[in-house]
Amino acid sequence: MFTRQKLSIASLMLVTFSALVTADSVYVTAFNLATGNQQFGTVDLGTGAFQEIRNAAGQDFRGLVPASNGSLLTLGFDGNLASINPVTGMPTVIGPTGLSDCSTPSSPCGPRSVSTFGALGGTLYATDYSQNLYRVNPATGAATLVGPTGIPAFPFPSHFTSNSDGTENVFTATLFPADGNLYATFDTNTVDPTSGDITPAILNNLYRIDPNTAVATLVAPTIQAISAVTRVNGTDYAFNVGTQQLLTLNLASGGTSFVANVSPGPMYVGGATPTPEPFSLALAGIGICTIAACRLRRRSRKPDSEVQSNARVSSN
Repeated sequence: MFTRQKLSIASLMLVTFSALVTADSVYVTAFNLATGNQQFGTVDLGTGAFQEIRNAAGQDFRGLVPASNGSLLTLGFDGNLASINPVTGMPTVIGPTGLSDCSTPSSPCGPRSVSTFGALGGTLYATDYSQNLYRVNPATGAATLVGPTGIPAFPFPSHFTSNSDGTENVFTATLFPADGNLYATFDTNTVDPTSGDITPAILNNLYRIDPNTAVATLVAPTIQAISAVTRVNGTDYAFNVGTQQLLTLNLASGGTSFVANVSPGPMYVGGATPTPEPFSLALAGIGICTIAACRLRRRSRKPDSEVQSNARVSSN
């Protein structure tokens, strides 16, 4: 009887762990390319399905970093650091970084406009159109220059610019941590708004950035149009705005592998970070099962005299 109980407990532990841990997803902040709205929600890393939490007109954000209070930090193209409530998706401005506002076609923009945002070891970082690296104060939003990265600078003054042939200039950039290092990607492209065809201008490369000196070291070339990267359970996932796909990214070679199509689209995923629930729930489930198993083990170790005594009491 006890053997069957132990097997049942073990099976329950395995089922609980596998069911919860494989249900991985990430929070994303995205720009809806069809409506122009800012979206916040989750993407299932198995299917690519987007589950919306909030969809509203407003600021376009880049980067997504978990804060110690449970909120998510992000950086708007207006140069303000903001906090997003993961339950409602509602953003709240923390303060200005001092970087240039480039949130609308009439904004001043310029070399110090926001490119992207990320974190390493609890420190927030941002880059601008000149590819300078900054540290960002999480309490005030104020950005402090670290130095130039050496990554190619933007060849255009704003992401709202067009060319004489009617094509529009776009860029994709990421800033993310992995294995104790700070990584970045950057490319620019021209897009035909009629056909949707994308033509590379600056080819995409994967860089490793020294957070103390800001100097970037080329790691490897990678595919165009990677807009966000995040690590979940040791795997680096990337979003491709050109193909609307979820991929895995190899940080040694820059190679990618298809995981799923992101749906519904189209959207520019500008930031991604793991949701905490599946792993936490799995730990809770394992803890409950472990307690039950320990109780059964203690019962099985009762001395024969105690078992016989209990039996006599029951018979009386």
